[in-house]
Amino acid sequence: MQQEILNVTLDPKLKKQLKKQIERRHDKEPAFRRKYNLETLAVLLFALLAALFLRGFVFQNTQVQGESMMPNFVNGEQVFVEKLSYLFSEPERGDVIICRYGDTSSPVIKRVIALPGETIRITGGKVFINDQELDESHYWSGTMFSDMSSVTVPEGHVFVMGDNRNASLDSRQEGPVPYYRIIGKAHFIIYPFDSFGSTQGF
Repeated sequence: MQQEILNVTLDPKLKKQLKKQIERRHDKEPAFRRKYNLETLAVLLFALLAALFLRGFVFQNTQVQGESMMPNFVNGEQVFVEKLSYLFSEPERGDVIICRYGDTSSPVIKRVIALPGETIRITGGKVFINDQELDESHYWSGTMFSDMSSVTVPEGHVFVMGDNRNASLDSRQEGPVPYYRIIGKAHFIIYPFDSFGSTQGF
């Protein structure tokens, strides 16, 4: 019986058939692997391009730097910034935006205070828009230490300030910000998690 099994196992025809099957399998595997690798690479490339597109044109996260927006935004917090709103509508007073003061300057987070065509001044530590005192009680309760003479905001610009008025570099020093230097609108604090929440409440 053992001899018969040995003979079957060593049968030249069977060995030849097995050899052909192994060769066919080896011939197929590289092509399969190449197809699999190409498909995987295509998926990864698409995901990368999609992520770059979304970050470049739809949203991004931005880290708060410094204390100019305290107590509402604290140094080191991460905010979710959406970029599409201002393609279809203009900034509104009270919006918290990410912008640049110059083409090469770092992004900053500030609040829109005055809109195009409006005249803003600071007298007695209070903000006046077109000679009407601005109610800022829901995000600022202090008194500014210095006044500012009247400034009329040009078309296509906004006048921005930090919520921590006495520790903020903003339009009082840098001038109104043109629309094209607005990166987007801050909607949520996303980190740290214990600060997570909408920015619309302040």
